[in-house]
Amino acid sequence: MFWVKFGLIAIIVFVLISIVKLLLRKLLKIEKVK
Repeated sequence: MFWVKFGLIAIIVFVLISIVKLLLRKLLKIEKVK
């Protein structure tokens, strides 16, 4: 069970980081356009 929980946490963290990166890229693009 420990490894399963660790795997799920790792996947969730990876997804959150990827989402944050996409949001930051969009914000940077918007700032550059302005």
